[in-house]
Amino acid sequence: WFVLVTVTPAGGDYTTPLAALGGLRKLVDDNDGARPSAANPYVVQLGPGLYSLGTQPLQLLPGVTLRGAGQGVTVLRGLGSAGGEQGVVQGADGAVLRELTVEALGNGSGYAVAVLNDNASPRLERVTLSATGATTNLAVRNRNGAQVQLERVAALATGGGDSAALTNESAAGAVLNRVILGAGGATGANDALDNATGCTLQARNSLLAGAVRNDNTTAPVVLRASQLTGSP
Repeated sequence: WFVLVTVTPAGGDYTTPLAALGGLRKLVDDNDGARPSAANPYVVQLGPGLYSLGTQPLQLLPGVTLRGAGQGVTVLRGLGSAGGEQGVVQGADGAVLRELTVEALGNGSGYAVAVLNDNASPRLERVTLSATGATTNLAVRNRNGAQVQLERVAALATGGGDSAALTNESAAGAVLNRVILGAGGATGANDALDNATGCTLQARNSLLAGAVRNDNTTAPVVLRASQLTGSP
């Protein structure tokens, strides 16, 4: 069994994902000493529609799945920030983001980040991520030890001064399967992947459309059964 919380503009337990995750946190604190986990799963089900988050990030909860009604059917849209310290969605250990679209619209700000994983290791499945309209556009930003799994994900970053579909920073890592990383339209770097010193990436059955930058001289970026259309 699992605990299911529904979100729809009308008729659900909540009308916004921010309210649902806030309410779920209180529900768990008040009633469930076991906490959400793989053995004690919680699911927040988002109905079809566009959910505008503005500048407030949507913080996932450990052990909780946030599931939409499909890519392009359920859309989470948020705005950029000055320093890239927040994403439209922010990961948590053991959280799952599934079957939806996340859009980061910079609107001239310094950074547009669709998903930020800061010392957090979630799983992303069947999601579309896009970042555009800022000076620096990042579809997925992993840092501070984050270890992230992506399955059937399309991550796209376009325009601005620099764009990157996925960045790993400060000992972060990612494992990809059936993933598209695409970057283009920026006046500076257009990186499908920017992998910093001390970071790792493994990809299988994936497409990296854009430059691949790897500053980790002690470990390779590993691509299996994948296609690279930019320059390393």
